[in-house]
Amino acid sequence: MFDLVYVIAVAAAAHVFYSRLSEHDLSGFLTFIVSFFILYMDQLYLVCLGI
Repeated sequence: MFDLVYVIAVAAAAHVFYSRLSEHDLSGFLTFIVSFFILYMDQLYLVCLGI
């Protein structure tokens, strides 16, 4: 269940990144990297806990 939540969250972040990139706004790249890093670290934390 948790994995599906992360897939949807990364897909939503990628969608925002793509829409901002199509407008030639590079701030979406920073937003995507920060949100992906936060999601990745949270997933890594849960894996280390064994949940």
